[in-house]
Amino acid sequence: MKYLNHITLNSGDLRKSYSDEVDKETFFVLNRIYSESFSENGATFDDFHILKGTKLANGAIFTLLRKHEGGLVPILTTTALKRDVQDTWEHLHDTTTTPLKTDRNKPVSAPCVIDRLEAGAMYPQFMMALQWTGDLARILGWLALDPRKIR
Repeated sequence: MKYLNHITLNSGDLRKSYSDEVDKETFFVLNRIYSESFSENGATFDDFHILKGTKLANGAIFTLLRKHEGGLVPILTTTALKRDVQDTWEHLHDTTTTPLKTDRNKPVSAPCVIDRLEAGAMYPQFMMALQWTGDLARILGWLALDPRKIR
């Protein structure tokens, strides 16, 4: 795998993500969070955020949640897929609560990382997370699809 197509559904922004863009130290920290995200309670990685993941036959899907007033608010959904993008692509379009710039019938090519900002990301107190969610999604993508490329 040379690169991952990394797209944000809300903006339509698409870029190629290469494994050498992943900082090795950050990789080792996030590797623990990645593993813990698949547990029942997900991975808590600071005072405010929880990452919950689900493994798929062709990759994984993650939701970043922000703790707020005793509840959890979705900030980002990100999916990493090796192949068979169409069903997940359509599902992400069909279940959104935010406007998307991408076409439901024109999925990105695999291997890929697909990001969808959730409505909670627009809450002023939560917008700081948008400074690092792109990096988080990129690293999660490589961890889910080809972690050997980073080591």
